[in-house]
Amino acid sequence: MSATLKYVRKRLSALASKVRRHWPLLVVVFVALFIAVANFKPGTFYTGWDNVHGEFNLAQYARRVFFGAWLEHQGLGGAAAQGHLAEATRIPILFLFKLFLPANLHRYVFIFLMYLIGGLTMYWYLYAAWIAEKKSTFAPLLAATGSIVYLLHVLTLQQFYISFEMFMVQFAFFPLVLLSIHWLSDKWSAKNLLYFLVVQVLITASAHTQTVFYLGILSSLGYAFFVHLSKSKNILKSLWFLFLVGFFTGIAQIYWILPNLYFGAHNSHYVSESKANSLFGPESLWSIKEASTPETFFTGLHYLLDWKDYNFATTQHERIFLEWQSHLNAPLTQTLLYLTTIGSLIGLVISIGNKKKGLHRVAIALLFTVCATFIWIDLFPTKYLYNLLYQNEAFQDAFRNPFTKLSVLYSFFLVVLYVEFLETFLRLLGKTQQNIKKIGSGVVIATALAMSVYIALPSFQGHFINEKLKATYPSVYSEFFAFMQTQSPNARVLEMPYLSHEGWFFYDWSTPEMVNGYQGMGFYFFGIPQPFLTPEFARWNETDDFLFQEIKHAVNNYDANHFASITKKYHIPLVIVDNSRKSPYIEYDKELDHLLVTEAGFTPIWEKEFITLYEKKENH
Repeated sequence: MSATLKYVRKRLSALASKVRRHWPLLVVVFVALFIAVANFKPGTFYTGWDNVHGEFNLAQYARRVFFGAWLEHQGLGGAAAQGHLAEATRIPILFLFKLFLPANLHRYVFIFLMYLIGGLTMYWYLYAAWIAEKKSTFAPLLAATGSIVYLLHVLTLQQFYISFEMFMVQFAFFPLVLLSIHWLSDKWSAKNLLYFLVVQVLITASAHTQTVFYLGILSSLGYAFFVHLSKSKNILKSLWFLFLVGFFTGIAQIYWILPNLYFGAHNSHYVSESKANSLFGPESLWSIKEASTPETFFTGLHYLLDWKDYNFATTQHERIFLEWQSHLNAPLTQTLLYLTTIGSLIGLVISIGNKKKGLHRVAIALLFTVCATFIWIDLFPTKYLYNLLYQNEAFQDAFRNPFTKLSVLYSFFLVVLYVEFLETFLRLLGKTQQNIKKIGSGVVIATALAMSVYIALPSFQGHFINEKLKATYPSVYSEFFAFMQTQSPNARVLEMPYLSHEGWFFYDWSTPEMVNGYQGMGFYFFGIPQPFLTPEFARWNETDDFLFQEIKHAVNNYDANHFASITKKYHIPLVIVDNSRKSPYIEYDKELDHLLVTEAGFTPIWEKEFITLYEKKENH
């Protein structure tokens, strides 16, 4: 018994020692939680742009994910163009949320859970794999400083401001992927391999848009090679280690990669040929190229600062980051942004010659350089190579927006190099007298933290995520979703009005008491079990694209007979007319849709407030 007590006391003492040493983690947690609370708006959903609302009908969403190689709910049906099956790893988390949280909190909590985890995993990566002098008193403080910079960086802001779950997952777990590679390189064992596979499961949901995941994997494989080469000094052994890491990554992800490869081999040309993508792709790439300036490189403020979204209060389009403009344009903020990037660039130079870091420093330097030249595509001489690659349609479609695809990875590498700069500064101070060392080190860390906090000041004031995407769904939608559960799950549903081929929707639910609205890819298909016909899906499927070209012609010419023949041809028995839909670009008489649908032979079977559902039985 005494031996057992002695063992327990020893373990508790070791744990207490670790807690005391790593107390700066509490600061990281505090920062993440403070921003989460400051940015939550009670009673609202965080919705819009590229939203995933599995909470509207979680059992249905789970079925669609697990059987997501063929997507029956997407319009006329089609092979999975994205990594829908990769969402399977999020389903258990969403079911836990369903047990303990109201539906409107699910996205808020998931987004900020990933934000917190990203801060923690960055801390452990910096402490365990990057900071050379781990026994230093300031090692935990330095790791926490890097972690907080990671949380507050303007690149992080630009990803979270219009949050899409896959980017949040990559932000949270990419540092852990690299750390698990270190564990495998230190000792190839069943235990470490299991850790690696678990981490792969955790980061899988970043593959919802597969290019994001593939770029992360390529980065981790390059990193794995240099990590192992640092220890083995043998290129062939390191290539073998790279192969093994790639093999087990593939094993962990194969269930969604195979359907994705099938789509790539047989259907990928649909994507580049669709009308929406053929118009938006060049526009997006043009925005990236236009933002490739020295100023944006040193500040990290990319094209999104010039893009606009819709303000339902003013009924005007305005800059997405309107609340940030005055702060980011202030001379002090601009100076601090420049200094932060310059610090990272100095860290890049230092890391190349710092042999204490091991060869994984080479991987960080190379990956940072690739990300920087790809994101600021027209700023560096590599633009000639990238312009050649962009002449290929498949490449252009996959990488039409390299900023969103790479900014999470880039921010990680940027912060790691910034920590290298700070660590070098502290190492130089360590050669001075003891009292100067302590005071100077404290000043360096406090200054770095103060700079990051000041740059991110609006985040602490509730502007870390977009205020316009905090919406309250009218209760009529839940009633409509419940009614649709009583209808045939195989009946195709078309939503009117048809206003645009681009698959971007605006719903205005404002009242005299409250401004309230939605803008984004749509949400109906998360709440109803039927296949839903929307231009959003026409980007992935050729037959859906043809359908909406025909509908556009019928609507524009107010041709009820043609509309009737289209719905019969494609077996569309149900049509929703949502009067809250609007277009900020054109004046539109919504009553014409009701008249067109009625004259085409449809009759109303459900009507409440601004939603009317029409049916034509012979189209079933």
